[in-house]
Amino acid sequence: MATRITVLGLGKTGISVGLALGDVKKGVIRVGFDEDKELKNLAKKKKSFDEYPGNIRDAIQEADLVVLDIPVNKLRTVFVAIAPSLKPNSIVINLSPMAKTSSQWAADLLPKNVFYVNAIPAFNYESMEDVKKEPAGARADLFAQSMMFIAGDAKLRKEVIAVVVDFTVLLGAKPCFTDLDEVEGLIANVILLPELAAAALAGSTMLQPGWNDNQRLAGNVYHLALKPLELVNETEDYGISMYQNRQNLLPILDKYIAVLQHIRQLLEKEDHEGLTDLLRDILLTRQEWLNKRKQGKWDQFLASSIPLKQDALKRFSEHSS
Repeated sequence: MATRITVLGLGKTGISVGLALGDVKKGVIRVGFDEDKELKNLAKKKKSFDEYPGNIRDAIQEADLVVLDIPVNKLRTVFVAIAPSLKPNSIVINLSPMAKTSSQWAADLLPKNVFYVNAIPAFNYESMEDVKKEPAGARADLFAQSMMFIAGDAKLRKEVIAVVVDFTVLLGAKPCFTDLDEVEGLIANVILLPELAAAALAGSTMLQPGWNDNQRLAGNVYHLALKPLELVNETEDYGISMYQNRQNLLPILDKYIAVLQHIRQLLEKEDHEGLTDLLRDILLTRQEWLNKRKQGKWDQFLASSIPLKQDALKRFSEHSS
C-alpha cells in the first residue's frame, strides 16, 4: 500500500521534498498544498507532486506523513488549522528551524494520537553557493548526502522514529539523532547568529549617518554579507526565532561580541601579526569545514543504523497499511 506524504508549504524546501521523492513515487503518493496559486502552479510545472488538493483539509485527512515547509511564525496557526483533520497515528514532520517551541505548540494543539517530529535539514554541499530563497530554485538533490537532524519528544515511539528515518533516507539524506535542547543550540549557532550578525551589520551602516554616501560603494561583499536577512524563515513577525531561542542565543552572542572586541584590541594595539594569525586560523578552519562538508564525512554519526532506500520504502508501506 502506498504511503501518502503531504507537503504543506510549497517553498524551495517543500517543492524539493516532492522532487526528491520522485524516484520512489511507485510506493509513495506525493501531495502538495499551498494557498498561493503561483507556488502551486510552479510545483505543477516542475512535476513535484502527484496531487494538488484545493483545500488544506483534503490535503491532510488521508496523509500518513504531513511535512511542513512553513515560516516559523505561522506554525502555530497551521497546527490549529490541521488538528481537526489529521489522520490517527499520522506523523507531522517540521522542517523549519524552530524545534523546542514548535514541539510545545504541537503538544498543546495537535491530537494526542498524532506524532510530531522535527527534522532540520542541513542541505547538500552543492547547494551552499545557491543563496537564493526563491522556490524556482527547488532541486531534487537538495538533501542528497547531507545531514537531517531528527529531534522529538523523548517518549516518541521507536516505530515513529523509524518512519522519519526512512523518510530522511528516501530524500537522500543521512539521519542524525539529537534532542530538542541540542538542536536548538545548533540552530542558534549556525542559523540565527549569522542572521543576527547580518542585522547588526545593516544596523551599523544603513541606519547610521553617512549611509547616503556609503551605499554608493557598497557592492558584492556587502551584499553577500547581508544575504542571511533574505534567508530568514519568517514573515512579518521578524525576530520570533531569535526570541524563542534566546536562552541559547545569548551566550553565543556574548562569544561573538568577545571576538569583535578582540579584533578591536588588535587593531588598537596595531598588532598586525596577531590579526594575521587570527584570520589565518579562521580561514584554515573554514577550509577544513568545507572539505568535510563536501565529502560528507564527520568524526561521528548519531544515527547507528541507516537503512537502504528499498528497505525504507518497504517499511513505509507497512506504516501506511
